[in-house]
Amino acid sequence: MNKNQVKFKMAIHTAQELKDQYAQLYYSGIVHERQGNASLQSSNPGSDFDAYEWYLEAMDFYEKADEINPSGNEDVVLRWNTCARIIMENH
Repeated sequence: MNKNQVKFKMAIHTAQELKDQYAQLYYSGIVHERQGNASLQSSNPGSDFDAYEWYLEAMDFYEKADEINPSGNEDVVLRWNTCARIIMENH
C-alpha cells in the first residue's frame, strides 16, 4: 500500500468516526472528490478514468447526505454540482 492509499484510508476512517451520519456521508464525499481531483491532475495513463470513478463515488455520498440533510444547508448540493461540472468538462 503506497502513501496516498494510506492517507485515503485514514481520511475515510476519520470521516466514518464522526458522530453525525450527515457529516460522515458529506466528508466521505469530500475525500472521494479530492481523490478525483488528484487523479485528474495526475499524468498517469488512465488517470482520467480513475477520476471519473472517484467523482461518481463522491456524488453518491453527496446524494445520500442530501437525503438526510438536517439543516437544509446547500453545501452538499454545491459539491455534487462541482463533481458533475468537472465530469462534463473532462469526459
